[in-house]
Amino acid sequence: MTNDSGSDGQSLDQARLLDRGAQAEIYEWGDGRVLRLIPQGDGAAEMLAREASVMSAAAAAGVPVPAVHELVTIEGRPGLVMDRVDGGPMLSTMLGRPWRLLPLVGRFGMIQAEIHALDAPDEIDNVQDWSRRQLAKLAVADGDLGSRAEEELERLPTGRSLLHGDYHPLNLLMAESGEPQVIDWPAAAAGPPEADVARTLVLIEAAEPPNGSPIMLKLLGAFRTRLFIPRYLRAYERVRPLDRALVERWRLVRAIERLAEAPPGEERALREMIQRAAASEVR
Repeated sequence: MTNDSGSDGQSLDQARLLDRGAQAEIYEWGDGRVLRLIPQGDGAAEMLAREASVMSAAAAAGVPVPAVHELVTIEGRPGLVMDRVDGGPMLSTMLGRPWRLLPLVGRFGMIQAEIHALDAPDEIDNVQDWSRRQLAKLAVADGDLGSRAEEELERLPTGRSLLHGDYHPLNLLMAESGEPQVIDWPAAAAGPPEADVARTLVLIEAAEPPNGSPIMLKLLGAFRTRLFIPRYLRAYERVRPLDRALVERWRLVRAIERLAEAPPGEERALREMIQRAAASEVR
């Protein structure tokens, strides 16, 4: 991977926009490649460089991720050029081909366990520090929840495993080979694997299908606690051990942390999750 900080002469005039999200735009960028372009801002280039480093390290260890080619600056904005993955999200394959649901859930769990078997690069943050920055965004009305999460963070163990930080079935794209490719690594951190598993559980359990979603998506939402999550955890544990009690301690913190991110439509589910986790702690 090269760092081409002098490529500001290039423009987006001829580039085809493939996708636009809250944190990045994806452009077609030559044969078989895409450009992931993020907004300008303090530390944006350094953040993208860390993400590229993490992806390269994961790929070198055999984790299925798109190959990273170079860091660039386009029209004053930092960007990352990587291999293009033409398939859709794993979740779409699960819904469109129900007979593949269970094998893909199993692969989902195993890939995350393979990521956690790696040591995190020295330059990325500890998950506790990352979580504290998210908790700082909580509204004043939820200050007590933030304090509770901070107190629990002080008691939770640290670690140096590589954590993806945003691992869910929309962040795995299906390549033509049929192998999922893990994308979107800006929240990668170092820490105990249980912190990352807890984050995944929160994301899956709190997600609500938008209005007009296909019936299969609504059914998946209804049965995720009985089907998706148990199989995901069993598949993970076929690769590496998991301290489920520690996962539950992290789940409280990560649910409060997710509440601080103010995701549309998830507040009710998150507050119910926080209440259950807090009640479990009391018992």
